[in-house]
Amino acid sequence: MKTLPSPFHISKELPDSLGFVWLEEAEVEGRELKPGEQDLITDHFTGKRLVEFRMGRAAAGQLLEEIGIASPQGILKGSEGEPIWPEGSVGSISHSAGIAIAAAARTENFSGIGVDLELWNPSRDYKFLCKALNSDEQEWVGCDHKKGLQIFSAKEALYKLVFSGFGLKPTFGSVSFMTELDGKLTAQWNVLGKTEEELQKLLPSPCCQSYVCKDSSDKDYLVNVCWLGAN
Repeated sequence: MKTLPSPFHISKELPDSLGFVWLEEAEVEGRELKPGEQDLITDHFTGKRLVEFRMGRAAAGQLLEEIGIASPQGILKGSEGEPIWPEGSVGSISHSAGIAIAAAARTENFSGIGVDLELWNPSRDYKFLCKALNSDEQEWVGCDHKKGLQIFSAKEALYKLVFSGFGLKPTFGSVSFMTELDGKLTAQWNVLGKTEEELQKLLPSPCCQSYVCKDSSDKDYLVNVCWLGAN
């Protein structure tokens, strides 16, 4: 994991044509949803869920404006609940504990993007990580729960990339993260019902970058960004 002085340094770490935005809850107050996004709100969207939805759409909308993609209806939703990005764009959204992040780019530059955001809480029970990490990963992580959460988050980001970009539904056992250099994790595909040769053609090794940064109230967050260049 690469520690950054602030979340606003993340965009400087990424490729120039890959946009990234970090929004805190106070920054979203007063922002209106677009018509198509407003139509997605049901009675189940109350309290925290509604706030996070608004934050995620605000982050995504800001990025689309920055890369010059029109989205009059906003970011819609697919059958699996995934964001539907306007034609010519690809992206990903994540939110946690009052923060929303998004990454987006034009499809002429990237074929898939995935992001994940996790609040780091040292007092949290991290037993759930045992289900997300394979035996080799658990051995690599040892008792370092922060490293374990890094791998969990990287898998979440990578799965968003794979599903939104290629329509595949991996499991936690579909990929292994074993080595890290300057915050960059190396991914190795395991299954997905395809041969290694087929996977390599479809999903060449993605770039997966991990960061640690603080919000304005000094809370630590883990941010993972995964991307694949255009074919």
